[in-house]
Amino acid sequence: MRSPLGRLSATIAALVVSCTCAFANEVIVYTYDELGRLVGVATTGTVNAGQTVSANFDPAGNRTNYTVNGIAVPILTVTNSFNGNEAGGNGLLTVTRSLVSPSATTVNLAYGGTATGGGVDYTGPASVTIPAGQTSATVALTIVNDNIVEGNETVTVTLGTVTAGAATVGSPSSATNTIADNDAATVSIANATNAAEPGMAGTLTLTQTSQSATATIVNLGYSGTATLGADYSGPGSVTIPAGSINATVTLAVIDDTLVEGNETAVVAISIGSGQASLGAPSSATNTIADNDLTSTLAIGAASAAEGGALSFTITRSGSTTGTSSVSFSTSNGTAAAGSDYAAGSGTVTFAANQTTATIVITTLTDALVEASESMTVTISAPVGATITNAVGAGSILDNTSTIGLGFAAANEGGVLTFYVGRTGGTSGSASVTYATSNLTAIAGSDYTAKTGTLVFGPGQTSATVTINALADTVTPEAAETFRVTLSNPSPGTSVTNLKGKGTINAN
Repeated sequence: MRSPLGRLSATIAALVVSCTCAFANEVIVYTYDELGRLVGVATTGTVNAGQTVSANFDPAGNRTNYTVNGIAVPILTVTNSFNGNEAGGNGLLTVTRSLVSPSATTVNLAYGGTATGGGVDYTGPASVTIPAGQTSATVALTIVNDNIVEGNETVTVTLGTVTAGAATVGSPSSATNTIADNDAATVSIANATNAAEPGMAGTLTLTQTSQSATATIVNLGYSGTATLGADYSGPGSVTIPAGSINATVTLAVIDDTLVEGNETAVVAISIGSGQASLGAPSSATNTIADNDLTSTLAIGAASAAEGGALSFTITRSGSTTGTSSVSFSTSNGTAAAGSDYAAGSGTVTFAANQTTATIVITTLTDALVEASESMTVTISAPVGATITNAVGAGSILDNTSTIGLGFAAANEGGVLTFYVGRTGGTSGSASVTYATSNLTAIAGSDYTAKTGTLVFGPGQTSATVTINALADTVTPEAAETFRVTLSNPSPGTSVTNLKGKGTINAN
């Protein structure tokens, strides 16, 4: 008889032997009734060409334990060896088998990550084989060098099904290879089409030097003489789509009734997001043409003598209800700035309803006897107006005086009056000295010798020199003569007839 304990159903589990390798293990469970008879056998696990290690039996001759150890199975793992690079370096990973096997082991490979296979970013083998007698093999990734800005990308290689040889996939079963990008891109902006009232939109073009794998968002900033929201509207940012190199910035024009002239919208860019950087030029100017009635400006001519002022008048016509302005600058002709006139430049502003404005250029005086000289004043860069005549001619008249002495006659005891005439530039003062000298008449007996200075005031064109003739008792007597000579003219004055003859007639 079996003891009560022996009459119980018994479940005996086989011993499991462990090592650093993978084993196939079989566990057989025997079940008995209360009389000790075998009533059931259950088997779990598998045996790969296994062999019996031990078999135990109870006193009734029933087998109570049966343990089988299988042959060791190699473990496959994968690790990254060398990262890829678009500049010329292929990626490498290593598949390792834990045991040396007399036969080759082949395992399928699966790919993932941010990079795209199939020849887009890389190509890789569908499987890898570890040759017989070796413990590792290399997975080579052939990197595709493109011109797309995409940043560094990853390739994840995962071990799949073992298709040849006895092996099992262990851990790590996947590894990641990083492909370094060698591309770069910059974004610039250029004006494309100028805007115009009442409704012609302005366009500017964004250009990226290379395609990007992700969209590039470009932020926009505005400045210029036109006012955002009053004269035009524009987006805060523009997107260059992935795979594209261009995008358009569109400025919508706001039509008004203001006389404002052409205005400018300056668009500056900055990178909001993406893989591109800021290039040059980073700003561009779009001109908005005004369609409202504008003022017209014209500059006239001017003339003045040396030392005077040239007054150039700018006439404003058309719509004068608003304000306008224009720049001006002088240019040499035959006259030279600094010696004949003072150079000038600046801006002339017209207030509302103002129709004329004056530019005054100062002329300079010299002592040269010269012809009239020329210079010009040019107006440009109008605001709120257009220019119909841009150049005003200036004439600088020579202010040199020319003085000439005439002849005189009188009887003995009378007065000889010599007229001195002044021509040429008479706007200023001039002077000349004079003195008498004998010919046939003798000073002191026939006339009174005299010296002095004649002074011409501004605008004065003539003066006189008077010489007294003396009476004597000599008879008969022929007419006698003496001379008056001019000398030492003042600066800017010349003498054309410097000697005058005086005749004393006998009485």
